[in-house]
Amino acid sequence: MRKGTPKLAVVASALTTALMMVVSGCGSRNAPPSVTVSGAVVQGNVEGAIVFADRNGNSLYDTGEVSTASNPEPSLRVTASNGSFTLVIPPDYGPYRFVTYGGTDTTTNLPAAQLIAEAGSTRVTPITTLVATAPPESRAALISNLQSLGISRIDADINVATPAIIALAKSVELALTGLDQATTTGSNGISLSSRLQEVTARTIAAAVAASTVDQLENSTTLAEMISSSAGTALSAVAADPAFSSQLDVSNVNSIIDSVSASVGTVVQAIADASEGGLTSTSPVVEATIVAPLTDTINSAIADIVTTTQDNTTVTPPPDIINPPTTGSSGGNTGGTGTGF
Repeated sequence: MRKGTPKLAVVASALTTALMMVVSGCGSRNAPPSVTVSGAVVQGNVEGAIVFADRNGNSLYDTGEVSTASNPEPSLRVTASNGSFTLVIPPDYGPYRFVTYGGTDTTTNLPAAQLIAEAGSTRVTPITTLVATAPPESRAALISNLQSLGISRIDADINVATPAIIALAKSVELALTGLDQATTTGSNGISLSSRLQEVTARTIAAAVAASTVDQLENSTTLAEMISSSAGTALSAVAADPAFSSQLDVSNVNSIIDSVSASVGTVVQAIADASEGGLTSTSPVVEATIVAPLTDTINSAIADIVTTTQDNTTVTPPPDIINPPTTGSSGGNTGGTGTGF
């Protein structure tokens, strides 16, 4: 110690140094860990879908967002045959929601819709998609109606559900995939597909919230509500300057008429296949009702697409059913998102 240096100052200096070392050590040991989240994509089990954690709410994969497609384990880059997926969310990632791309419904072997669910959901389904996209003012009424139709929780497994929930889920899927395949061309890519499906889901969610349970259990009024919502959504996207030049809907009335007829056919077939019609009680195994209707559903989607192709020049939709699994950027970005 130098002559004249107060002992107290030396002690204080030593304590400060020790405290800094302790704080530094604690910080490195207690840094928040990454969180592994698991779930399943279900509309029937959806195999081969990419799932990502959308943190800006645009339903497009953006650079820096966590995706199954970038998983170092190839078998985990898309959903498994039972629809399962795993994402590793880094610390300080912020709020997000699950969004899916592509995949195949293993019950019907038909392309899956884009599905969305809030973070914390154990399943991503057409029902979670309605809740996740619903206008805030419609959310409470929507959830109340869904519960009245027999769903126990928003992310419940719809592989076993009431006929009313199955009919709603399947009609939502048909509207989303039918409109998407009828209007999305090879040149306008994933951004238009995402926008159209999300706006359609949001419009249907508001309509479900505004309906009575009796209307939702009636095959005719359910089909009319879904087709009307699809028409409203399609017109809204067509009027959006960001998409109006990409979307040829000169035959919008023909498309909506076809959606209406196709949804009506499928909903009525589900009602006919269920004892007691579209009831809100007595859950059944979805596959026992839907699997025999695969041809009906497939024909319904084909009718929507054919209606468009008979009246406009539309090229096949982009292949997002079996996307590359490298996780690298590429493809059509649509101006905001990044291709998988």
